Amino acid sequence: LSRVLDEPTLLSGIKNPTTQAPKDIHQSLSGIRLGDRFSKLETIGVIPSRSERTGPFRITKFTLLDGNSLSVTVNVNSDAVVYIESNWGGKAAGQQSDVEGLLFGRATPVNVAQRMDGFGVYFRERGVISKITDGFLVAMGQPIADGYRVFLFRIPLASAQVAGRGSASAAAQLIGIVLGQRDYLQSIWGAEVGPIDAVFHGLIPDPVKKPIMGTRSRNDLDRYLLAKSTAATVNAAFNKVYRDGGMIQVRISIEECYRRAKKIKTERSAAYCHMLDTLGSTVASLAQRTYGFPVDDYHKPSATIRRNEALMALMKFTHEDKKDLAELWSAMIFSAVTKQ
Repeated sequence: LSRVLDEPTLLSGIKNPTTQAPKDIHQSLSGIRLGDRFSKLETIGVIPSRSERTGPFRITKFTLLDGNSLSVTVNVNSDAVVYIESNWGGKAAGQQSDVEGLLFGRATPVNVAQRMDGFGVYFRERGVISKITDGFLVAMGQPIADGYRVFLFRIPLASAQVAGRGSASAAAQLIGIVLGQRDYLQSIWGAEVGPIDAVFHGLIPDPVKKPIMGTRSRNDLDRYLLAKSTAATVNAAFNKVYRDGGMIQVRISIEECYRRAKKIKTERSAAYCHMLDTLGSTVASLAQRTYGFPVDDYHKPSATIRRNEALMALMKFTHEDKKDLAELWSAMIFSAVTKQ
């Protein structure tokens, strides 16, 4: 099961993502490195546009002469920089990033992956693709000696249908680079989950399978990317639950998921429960076919369908909503389980 759920897809021309620090690594942004003292910020050469204290951390922001912005977080107790973020301001003068050869507004996830030997890793709370006000945000993390370097890409809403056809990379533009100290970054973005599967997360087209979604509405794309992000989280969590407690613990987790989803009534919670339930049913069926283990009534596909129907009815989904979501979530989770 661990191999089925966690082994990354090998991509033609791009090496398997590594957990080792890349050799081609730039561990500074605007001359500031992780671990630098607060006084080092004076070397940036511009007056801070904003500075605020949040608990033991001081966040200082700058607007640079090329129009780009820089944010630096310092742990006041240790007087050490723990987080640096450089964002493109949209001007041609600021297109050259701190990584030579990578231009803001031009570089794509594939460009970065080819340069860094893989699509990197992602974080439990941050995810790979998330919804933002003016589009979608892609985050690709690279381990470095004292933490992570994370590349941030924006998929504009105007280009969203390109991503909906199965290749977000064609529409994604590099807009930011982050350097984060390991413990600090995982405290705000969640634990490192593992390698990014570029096909599964829609960063590159699947060379074999047809894309699930066509060129439909923007709402369909929202659901498509929501399903991808949620499925990745479920896959990572399910393996640990199954390994530690077997199918009994999986059932407990499913029941707890439905209980919470009925309270908060969000589409993400419904998606998570559906995928966890479907994955449990799929693994039970595989165990029956492979080893002859009996499938209890709880994990039979018909029972899974009934539970999901009841949840979607409670959330007042329309008939079309139910049809689209059920097909989408099931397709995503079955694709993840059977891709090997």
